[in-house]
Amino acid sequence: MFKVLAAATALGTMMSAAVAQENGPITQVTLSSGGLAEIVRTARVTGSGLVEVDIPTAQIDDVLKSLLVRDPSGKVGKVSLDGPAQDDLARRALPFPAGELTSVPSLLSALQGSRMTISSGGKTLTGLVMGVETRSMGENETLALLTVVSDDGAIDTLKLGPDARLTIEDPSVRRKVDASIKAAGARASDGSRLVRIAVEGSGERDVTLSYVVEASVWKAAYRIVADQDGKARMQAWAILENASGEDWNGIHLSLSSGKPVTLKQALHRRYWADRTEVPVSVGSAPLPATDTGVLAMESADHEPSRMRASAMLAAPAPAAEPAPLLSQAVSAEASEGDLSARYFLPGTYDLQSGQSLSVPLVDADLQASLVSVYRSGQASSHPIASVSLTNATGASLPPGIVTVYDERSGYLGDAQLGGVPPLESRLAGFAADSKVQVVEEAEDETSIIDVKAVDGLLKATFRNRQSVTYRIAGAADAPRTVVIEHPRMAGWTFASDAADGETATHHRLKASISPSSSATVKAMQEMIREEAYALVDADAQQLVSLAGSARDPETRRKIEELADARRRQSEAQRAIDDATRDIDERSQAQARIRDNLGAVPDNSDLQKSYLQRLSKAEDAISALEAKRGEACEAEAEASKLVGEAIRSFTSD
Repeated sequence: MFKVLAAATALGTMMSAAVAQENGPITQVTLSSGGLAEIVRTARVTGSGLVEVDIPTAQIDDVLKSLLVRDPSGKVGKVSLDGPAQDDLARRALPFPAGELTSVPSLLSALQGSRMTISSGGKTLTGLVMGVETRSMGENETLALLTVVSDDGAIDTLKLGPDARLTIEDPSVRRKVDASIKAAGARASDGSRLVRIAVEGSGERDVTLSYVVEASVWKAAYRIVADQDGKARMQAWAILENASGEDWNGIHLSLSSGKPVTLKQALHRRYWADRTEVPVSVGSAPLPATDTGVLAMESADHEPSRMRASAMLAAPAPAAEPAPLLSQAVSAEASEGDLSARYFLPGTYDLQSGQSLSVPLVDADLQASLVSVYRSGQASSHPIASVSLTNATGASLPPGIVTVYDERSGYLGDAQLGGVPPLESRLAGFAADSKVQVVEEAEDETSIIDVKAVDGLLKATFRNRQSVTYRIAGAADAPRTVVIEHPRMAGWTFASDAADGETATHHRLKASISPSSSATVKAMQEMIREEAYALVDADAQQLVSLAGSARDPETRRKIEELADARRRQSEAQRAIDDATRDIDERSQAQARIRDNLGAVPDNSDLQKSYLQRLSKAEDAISALEAKRGEACEAEAEASKLVGEAIRSFTSD
């Protein structure tokens, strides 16, 4: 095994060395269902030298993140490649915008003041460019007229035609223009970067490079042929694509069904740190006050304050809060799996870039059976025909689509299969079983199983019980195995004679149904909970309902006494409320009579009638007040009994 010497990511200037091999051929590829590919290259190296690999620009960040170099008898020097956006650096060095490089007139306008030699229409001028004037010569025609200051000071003009030719006489300007044009050309074809890996050692040897890059996700597709003896033939095929941008010739291919955490970062991007700009202080000294003589002495006492204000106005503004140095690079969403499998495909493979391939992964006889699965609460009363599959292949099966066949009937339907670890079982539903029907009936029951008094509280223990009965009508022409998925409820205990395992969300019940027969499956879930009631707040109805479930006869007696006292207290309070309401109504009627009485003539029949009604109202109010007084006494007595009953719970 080669010793891992370095995972090189440093960028720098390479020392002189002979190129050992360019683009060491790809010898091995591992595709992950997480959307990545591990590429392995092998290069033959003699002594110290360079291994050069042409990497697509889109993969540079991943290569810088993951490049691993294995040298059996040497060591890795460093890695170098061109930085991002080389033309941007060249354009920054130009004394004019890069867009002015598109034509001779625009370039001459941008190079105003530069020394040039320009020829057009058989005429040649040499001197400093003064400017270019554009004139309209018609509806669709323009004329560019160049003005040049010659060496003797003369100002000449030149019409710039299609045969215009110019020479930049200033070497520094010429170098900047040449560099920018070359960089722009490189950017137009900037589809890859040449990565140079320096290795140091002696002798002839194979150097291995491996790195992880983005790749299209490979898929799994299953074919399952079920028989009547609890067996099934399963074939798993992988569908993959070469999206690396490079042909694969004679490579070893492997597939991983794991779900690694996959991150990316723009390591090849150029970042700049933000710096706080400090304003330049341009304040001047305050203007001295004008001497206005002794009469201004009193007002001069206030001058220092005005001078201080002037100095404050002249002071520089405070610096702004510093901006963040760097925005954190956005990372891709991450998912993590705890189980994975890797499939090494036999032989070697040739696959051109952009082509797809389907290869077999698994071909095995497995324990499998056809069952009908009903999930509690589903919309249809018909269960779903499913295949129950146990993975005995020795490796995890990746998730994928399943095509289900029966050896007698042929195609049955399609299903989805999640990842299946070794020796675990899964259900994959593929069709509705319309010959079987399931009806569920649910009953809820709540009962009090214990009541005790503790520290001024009545603590009641309740039992909530939920019973569900599943009535199954089987198929008329064939036996069925029906699996019922009953929902799990947190905090509840579960019991069923038909229990057959559970999932993270459901209990599973199983029943075997003969042809033209039916069956009943029952499931029960139970939860014990406790509630506390303050004795001073519990009403009579609550106390009566709790008394029958008291832990002992003495507690039951005390609860019943408290319930009776609370009932009497409530009745007395209702009597007080009723009397008070009636008194208010009578008083309002009495007030209306008094108002009317003041508006009628003295000694009239109407006055006599109002006086009689007023007298009756007074008598009624007096009777109600007496009744209310009796109710208040009864309420006080009942409240006393309530207090004594409550104290009896804590007197023991």
